[in-house]
Order: sequence, then structure tokens, then C-alpha cells
Amino acid sequence: MEPQGSTVCLTVLVPAHAAQQLVDYLMTDEHADVEFSMYEVAARGPLVHLAREEDQVRGFARRTVARLLLDRDRCTALIGRLTELLAGLEGGYWITPVEGRGRFAGPVAQSEAQA
Repeated sequence: MEPQGSTVCLTVLVPAHAAQQLVDYLMTDEHADVEFSMYEVAARGPLVHLAREEDQVRGFARRTVARLLLDRDRCTALIGRLTELLAGLEGGYWITPVEGRGRFAGPVAQSEAQA
């Protein structure tokens, strides 16, 4: 496991219908080296409004979560851009420090093989 220092995990919560907009933005060349994952969740809490009757009955709303691993300074800049991109959408984000990261046995990325 490698110590990460200034690496953080940015978690972004958006309505399910906005997931593709977020993916499209994160897949641009500007963010090509950012490691991220996305998945659907049933969410409840201060970042989630249960607008649809179905959501109110279940007590949860469909949302998409994106988790990104990146440098703290880059994260701050990205939050500024996401705030503009996702303006008017319900959702939010939180940041957590990354204590370390590593890999299990598997293929090594091209950039790691050349290092």
C-alpha cells in the first residue's frame, strides 16, 4: 500500500437523470487521468429531496454516486467546475482523505509499466 499524502476521495451525489452529464464531463481529456467509479444508490438525507410519490413511499430517492481519487488541489478546482456544470440540480459532494491505496494482482496500467 502506498501512502497518499494529498490524495482525497471526492464523492458526488446527483439525481439519477444527471448521471450521464457527469460521466460525459469526467470522460473529457481534461480528466482522462482521474480514477473514478459510479453507481446507483437509494439515498436519503439533507442532500436528497423526496419529490416523487414513489420516493416518499419508499423513503429513499434514486441517485447516482461518483467517487473520484485525485489530488486535493485538483479536487478543489473540480468542485468549482462541477458547481457550475450541475447548477440547479439537487445533490452535493463530500471529500475524505485517502490514507493509502494499492492494487491486488492484475494487469498493470501502461503508465505504471513505463515508470
